[in-house]
Amino acid sequence: MNIDAAAMASQLATYDVKPFESSYSAKIKTANSQISAYDKIKASLDSLDKKIYEFTKRGGDTIGKSSAEMSNDEFFDLTVSGNVTNLNLDLFVEQTASSHQLIMDTTAEKATDTFATNGTFSIDVNGTNVDLDLSLADTDGTGDVSLVEFTQYFNKEMGDQVTSSIVRTDGELKVMFSAVETGTDHTFNIAASADTGLADQALSATENPIKVAKDAIVWLGEQGTGAKLTSQSNKFENIVDGVTVNLKKPQEVDDSSVAVSIAPDEDSTLKAINEFVTSYNEVLSLISDYTAIGNLEEGRGVLASDSSIKGLSSELKNIIRSEHGGVRLYELGISLDRSGTLKVDSTDFKENIKNVDIDAVFKGDDGLFSKLEDSLDKYTDFSTGIIKRKKEDLNSNVQEYNDQLTRLDDRYNTLYGRYLAQFTQLNSLQSSMDSVLNLFV
Repeated sequence: MNIDAAAMASQLATYDVKPFESSYSAKIKTANSQISAYDKIKASLDSLDKKIYEFTKRGGDTIGKSSAEMSNDEFFDLTVSGNVTNLNLDLFVEQTASSHQLIMDTTAEKATDTFATNGTFSIDVNGTNVDLDLSLADTDGTGDVSLVEFTQYFNKEMGDQVTSSIVRTDGELKVMFSAVETGTDHTFNIAASADTGLADQALSATENPIKVAKDAIVWLGEQGTGAKLTSQSNKFENIVDGVTVNLKKPQEVDDSSVAVSIAPDEDSTLKAINEFVTSYNEVLSLISDYTAIGNLEEGRGVLASDSSIKGLSSELKNIIRSEHGGVRLYELGISLDRSGTLKVDSTDFKENIKNVDIDAVFKGDDGLFSKLEDSLDKYTDFSTGIIKRKKEDLNSNVQEYNDQLTRLDDRYNTLYGRYLAQFTQLNSLQSSMDSVLNLFV
């Protein structure tokens, strides 16, 4: 009776390599599970870091933001930055800022008609005079300067201070000159030399501006009795520290001042803090799941033996418990419970932030967010982060385990061939013995 040589060879070769194959496959599965865990933890850390950046970036002033109420929003807009607390003031808009404008007559009927043939066109901006040689405006070399050539040349030379444009009024072409910026510092005059043939027109335009430059005027308090403030533009930055006013239109003489009340926006600040707390707790919960020691009811986390990830959890909790800008978070109603979950007592928080510099606590150089960013960066940095290095090591291990499995395939084939040859030889020997025995039957 012959043996199934192929089946026996396969069985024995498999028996030889199976323990190693199972071991490497289990190691690959564990490593991939750990890589997945690191990916999820990093994504959670990145989300927390992004949330913190939304608060700390320039203009990211949700935390510590104040809100303003005005008795009338018709005359100006008001923006508040920083933690302006319990401020009440009255504002009266006497005058908005305006830019200087002149309009000069010409004899041209079309934009391509001659404006001048030679001479000098001068402009004086707040005492600084500039002479323009009109011959340089003759771009087509015809010997005269068209209206369009003049405006193009003028804008090239003066466009950062005063612009010129061609306008048509009552069928006549004129040149309008406009200051780029508002305010009396940008008042200007124009003049033309006699040989241009435009001296009278320039003088008339200067003496009869269509709009006179004015500075903005605002009174803190009532008009005429309060503090008078002026500005070259309609924007008064930090009219009070952290408060910027943008004027829209002036008030009438007999109008009352606009009452403004500024106070911390407690609801917005609380909402922002709760968003941060949610993101923070998601990180801690994820780390807790992956580093769980396990028991009879719950399995062991895939990162249970990773001391660095456990260290991150401890580090984040210690930061929460530490002092920030001279204040501890529990003094504001923010604390860790026994399970390590961060919680906010809304009532205590709203009450306690009235007595502290909330920006310093959360966004200052010694604030909570600065410390958290430094901690998170050690783990999430694209080139040097701890999680990146751990994943690189694990991926290297997975590659090595796969190489070992490939070598096991080679070992299996070698063993299979050896066993197949042995059982084939045994079958041949058995056949020979059967033949000999048949001679005696």
